[in-house]
Formats: sequence, C-alpha cells, structure tokens
Amino acid sequence: MHRFTKNILDCYSASTCVELEAGREWYDRAELWARTICPLDVNRGAGVIAALSPRQTWSNNKIAAAKIVKAVDNFSNIVPTVTGTYQNVDKALRIARGEDPVKILGGSKRNFKVFRFFQNITGNNRVVTVDTWAARVAFPDCYTPYIRGRLYLELESCYQEAARWVDKISPRDLQAVCWIHIRGSFE
Repeated sequence: MHRFTKNILDCYSASTCVELEAGREWYDRAELWARTICPLDVNRGAGVIAALSPRQTWSNNKIAAAKIVKAVDNFSNIVPTVTGTYQNVDKALRIARGEDPVKILGGSKRNFKVFRFFQNITGNNRVVTVDTWAARVAFPDCYTPYIRGRLYLELESCYQEAARWVDKISPRDLQAVCWIHIRGSFE
C-alpha cells in the first residue's frame, strides 16, 4: 500500500460521524447549488462554480457563481464584482453565456483540479478533486498551493485506492470526508 493511501485511510478513520455524513453529502449539496443557480442546466451551474473555485472559500464561490449567472441571465453587460482572478471570472462568464464547460475547463493538464471539481459536482464519483487540503491529507509535507501533473494523478490514484479499502464509499466522497476533517470545516 502506498504511504499516501495509508495517510488517507488514517484521516478517514479519524473522522467523526458528523464529518463522515457531511463528506458523503458534500458533492450532492454542491450539485443542488448548481441546479439552484441554473435550474435548466446543471452543467452550466457546475461549470461556473468550478471556474471560480481556485483559491476561494466555498461560501464566496457560491455567492460569486450566483452573481455571474444572474448577471448573464439578466443580459447585463456589467461584470459583477466577485472574488477570483480575471482569467477565472472570464471562464465563468463564458460558461454562463453558454460555452461548453468541458471545453473551457477540461483542456489543460495544468488544471486537473478545476475540471475534476466540475466532474464531481455533476455526479462523477470516480475522479477526485485534489486541492491543497486533499493533498496535505495524503502527503503532509506538501505545501505547494497548486497540485499538477504527475503528483496530481498520483494523489488521485491513492484516493481511488483508499476508497477500495473502505466499504461503500466513492473516491469523490472519501476526498470530501478527508477535506472536511483536515480543515475542521464544512465550508
């Protein structure tokens, strides 16, 4: 067993019942939010959320995604003030205006996390969103703010392996449980 997999399993085992339940429900709640802001197209809502997600809290992300979608749906030419980089806000606007989120988010090996986040929100429970917190669960000495390339794929594989050791949990939901546990927060 890979040492990263063992660390993931140790984190999962240390999680409280409340954290376990919250983690198993986290992505379903995120999908519900995507459907709330875009009732006719969950991919559009999830794409906007994912595009805005880097270096954002979940509560700021939700507010920003709702503002972007509302502005576009109201045919506003004014870009709402939201947190995030110019590039991320631009991607969110393009998706909100109807461009395919898979094309906007999925084309870069540098940005596995954003595309996986989109996939997780839209129901893919096999891939894993590896952000800095998920990376620290598996690799406690990891302090880089961006997980990319081979390291990303290795960490994702370890979450997938760990999920096979745990009864009835997907890699996506295992990541969410560990994310909640290590951060000490559901947001």
